[in-house]
Order: sequence, then C-alpha cells, then structure tokens
Amino acid sequence: MKNKQQVQLHHAENTVAQQPWGGRNGKRYAHRRWIPLSILACMLPAAYVPASYADTAEQAETVSCTPEEEQRIREKLLKEVREQVAREEAERKAREAAESAQGDKRSADYAESMLLAHADSMLPADKKLPPAPDAEQVRALRAQAEQGDVTAQFVLGVLYLRGHGVAKDAVEAVKWFRKAAEQGSAMSQSHLGICYEDGKGVDKDAAEAVRWYRRSAEQGHAWGQVNLGLCYEKGLGVERNAAEAVRWYRKSAEQGYAAAQNNLGWCCANGEGVEKDAEEAVKWYRKAIASGNPRGMYNLGWCYFEGSGVEKDAEEAVKWFRKAAELEYADARVILGVCYENGRGVEKDEQEAVKWYRKAVEQGNAEAQCSLGYCYEHGKGVPQDAEEGVRLYRLAAEQGHARAQSNLGFCYHNGNGVEKDAEEAVKWFRLAAEQGYAWAQVKLGLCYEFAEGVELDDAAAAKWYRKAAEQGVPVAQYNLALRYSNGKGIAKDYNLAVKWFRKAAAQNHAASQYSLGVCYEQGWGVEQDTEESLKWYRLAAEQGDAGAQNNLGVYYANGRGVKKDAVEAAKWYLLAAEQGDVVAQNNIAWCYYNGTGVKRDRKKAKEWFRKAAAQGSDAAKKALRDNY
Repeated sequence: MKNKQQVQLHHAENTVAQQPWGGRNGKRYAHRRWIPLSILACMLPAAYVPASYADTAEQAETVSCTPEEEQRIREKLLKEVREQVAREEAERKAREAAESAQGDKRSADYAESMLLAHADSMLPADKKLPPAPDAEQVRALRAQAEQGDVTAQFVLGVLYLRGHGVAKDAVEAVKWFRKAAEQGSAMSQSHLGICYEDGKGVDKDAAEAVRWYRRSAEQGHAWGQVNLGLCYEKGLGVERNAAEAVRWYRKSAEQGYAAAQNNLGWCCANGEGVEKDAEEAVKWYRKAIASGNPRGMYNLGWCYFEGSGVEKDAEEAVKWFRKAAELEYADARVILGVCYENGRGVEKDEQEAVKWYRKAVEQGNAEAQCSLGYCYEHGKGVPQDAEEGVRLYRLAAEQGHARAQSNLGFCYHNGNGVEKDAEEAVKWFRLAAEQGYAWAQVKLGLCYEFAEGVELDDAAAAKWYRKAAEQGVPVAQYNLALRYSNGKGIAKDYNLAVKWFRKAAAQNHAASQYSLGVCYEQGWGVEQDTEESLKWYRLAAEQGDAGAQNNLGVYYANGRGVKKDAVEAAKWYLLAAEQGDVVAQNNIAWCYYNGTGVKRDRKKAKEWFRKAAAQGSDAAKKALRDNY
C-alpha cells in the first residue's frame, strides 16, 4: 500500500526486518517493520506490561501507517502501558495500606487489651494477660514503638518482661519501659520502678525504684501512688514513714484504685500511719471489694472472724474467705482450709481442708505447703504419710517459712519421715528461731540445755528461752524462770524468777502455777503467804500437775490454810501417785498403812512403797525393810 508504513508487533523477534519501499519515479519503497513488545516494554518493568497486548507471533497484527501515525500509535501504547502500571501500583499501595492499617488496628486492639489487663493490678504478674500476640502484631507494635509510640513501647515492655508472645528478656523489657517512661508514660514509669525494685533487667536499686514511682505518682497515676506508698510503708529506698504511706494510699484510693483502698483499710485496721479505726478499715475494704479485689474480701473476712469493726461472725468470715479463694487468692484458700480443719464457721471437714490447702500449694504458697505437710504428717484428711509431710515442709522451709522450718526440725529431731539427725534438726530450728518463730526458739533453747545437736551451753539456752518468753510463750517463760531460780546460764534472781513464773501462771501454765505456789510457800522472791501458795497449788492441781496435787494433799493433811481433812489429803495424794510422783506414792502408802483418810490396807501400802522404791526412794526402801 502506497505511502503507508506497515508495522507489525511481534514478540518472537528481537530484530527489525526492513523491506524497501517499492517503485521508481521517486516513489518510496514501503517499509514493513516488526516492533517486538519486549523492546517496547523495556522502558518499564516487565511485570507491568498489559496483558491485552499481543505476546506471540500468532497474535501479531500488521498495521500500515505513516510515520506520524506510527508515532501516535507508539505514544498511545506507551501511555496505556504507563496507565496500567500506575493502576496496578495504586492497587498494590492500597492493598499494602489496607494490610498495614489492619495490622495497626490489630496491634492497637492488642495494646488496648494489654492496658486494660494492667488497669487494676498491684504488680504486672498479678493479672492474666490477653492471649499472646502473633508475629504480625509484634512486628506492628515494634514499628510503632520505634517511631516513639509510648503505648506500643509500654506493651512491648510487658511482653518481654513476661515472655508473652516473645522470648522472655527483662533487659529488653527495661529498654522499652525506659523509652516510654522518659516520654512521661506514668504506667511505664511505675513498671520501670518495679524492675528496679525487683532487679529485673537491671541491678536492684530501691532508691531508683522510688524515683520512678514518684515520677509516676506525681502525675496522679494511681498505680505509681500505691507503689510509692508501699515503699514508704516498708522503708524501701526511703526512710520508713507510715504516715507518708497512708498519704499516697489515700490519693490512689480516692481515684477508686482497689489495691490502694485495701492497703488504706489495712493501715486503718492496724493504726499504721493513721489513728486506728476498725470501722474505717471495713469501709475501705468494702470499697476495694466493689471492684472485685480479693485482698479486700480476705481482709473483710478477718474483720468478721475477729469481730473488728463489725459484729463477730465466723460464718460471714468464711463467706468472704470463700469469695476470695474462688478468685484464686492463695492466702484466702489457706485460711478457708484452716476453717474446715478446725470447724470454724463451717462444719469440720478435714478432707475439704486438704482440698483448699492443695489448691494453694499448686500456687506455690508456703503457708499452704506447711499446712498440707502437717496434714500428711498426722494423717488429717489424707492417709498418714510422714515422708510426704517432710517433702512439703521442705518446700515451704526453703521459701523461708518459719513454721515449716521448725516443723522440719522436729521431723529430724524425732526421726519422723526422715532419718534422725540432731544437727540437721538444730539447723532448721535455728533458721526459724532467727526469724523470731517462738516455738523454734524454745526448742533451740532445749537443744542447748540438753546438748542435742550442739554442745551444752546454759547461757545460749537462757538466751533463746528469753526471746520466746518475751513473745509470751508460757513454756519459755517457765524455763527462763527456772534458770533465774537455779542460776544456770544467768545470775540467780528469785524476784525475776517469780516475775516469769507469774506471767506463765496467768496463762494457766500448770507447772508455773505450782512453782509460784512453792515461791509463796517458801518466801522465795515474794513474802511468804500460805493462802496465796494454796491458791496456786489448787489451780495447778486441778489441771493435773502432780507436784501441786501432792502439796495440796500435804496442806489438807496438816490443816495449812485449810481445815484439816485426811480424806481430802488422801484423794490428792492418790491422784499424784497415779501419775508417778514418788513423794505422793510414799504419802499414799502411809495413808493405806495407817488407815488415814482411807481404809487401812497394808497390802496396798506395800504396793505403793514398792513403786516409790523402784524409782529410787530411800524412804520407801526403808519403810519396806522396817515394816515388811
């Protein structure tokens, strides 16, 4: 065709084939040119070549055109390619933006759920976290955090601190908490304080913990305020100041923060930093309970148990203990077990007690481990298993639980559930005693007195008896009084002996009542007083103290402070003799021999003389020689 240019698009060719335009007389030869799509597409990425253009020779189409038309076609083709590329690029960006927005929304939703999980917890570990984030959520959170988003930084800190959806890494947690804290995030400041307090991801530094708690608290953050209050209450990183603790608890409590309300209630109940007010304590416990705080429920239970700020009501106490226990508060589970074990506020049920102890044991609670160990040692609610008792005592003892340490000491001392080992017993008694556990102090004193697991040391015995005596333990007061009366390990002092005998006697300690009777009879440390002596002998005798029973018999036999009464005398002699009191055995033997207060019976007399003689009584041996 004249004056026409033929253009063929041919993907299979990589060369341009030319034919001359035919004709003489100055006519141009027609050119037929194949322009491969691959060449055309090389101007833009091949991926964006429109699928509508021919890609094979079979689809090729020959078009005859002038050079101007060829240029227009080429430009049109390039324009369409560019438009297609632009459309696909726009679609790609829109798709990526949608995916990013979806990821951001998912990460934002996760961050919000994390914040809610921390909205009312005393410590990060107190509350369960939402399900672990997936890798895409973590990626989105990290991207946001690296751009300075404080919420994302805080959430990343929690994830790394807890190993939740990421590998646990306290150092990494501190890094993100610090970034957010330095931007003024009050919650992150409080978490950073916790890390310094507990030495997680940083060296332990109580003063630095207080600094971050204060920054959080001064922003009005309720959690920072309660943490700062705890530092003042414990003297952690600051000088102990109960009033300052109450001030911060109150600020937090007035914002409705349940943990602070509970702590403020405790301060009111115990007169710590504020005037003691049991009713005010109950008020704050109830406020904490309104937010579902299990500690408040537990403490209110104790108020009902003891009748503090409310009328005493063991059943109501159990109700609140149960509510807290059902919220998995371990201390409440333990006290609920105690109530079932002892029948306080509920019908006694040792198996139910074991159930609640076991639940708390599963939480690692040392008090529960000790209580369940006791159940196994003594077969209460479970088959007796001393070895299991020892195992549980050890778990608690290794957590520093003083009663468990003492109980473990007794197991070693007595060879119960473990091979007998006096030195190992002393080790555990000492650990408990040094924590101030009074019964361990008594037992450690006895070990020193009788050289069990340690060398005999009267001074050390007196020292440990004193520590326990000052805590009001009657047997320790008695043992200390004996030391003052005989001068073993301390200077002899009857006045101090009487003082400690009296303290123990006032608690109905029978041996102390007897000893106090002796002091009044002999005038040791007090003015001699037969009536006062008689009073204490009677109190002790009625509790079954053999020495007091014998002496009371002597008073009746001789009419000292009472009307003479041989029958009454024989009654008390016999009670004491049956307990193995050698003096009483001699006395009742003579009663039977002479028919004093009892029917005369030489045979019975001989039996009692023999019993006394078997215990080494020279008087009884002489009576047998002289009379039989």
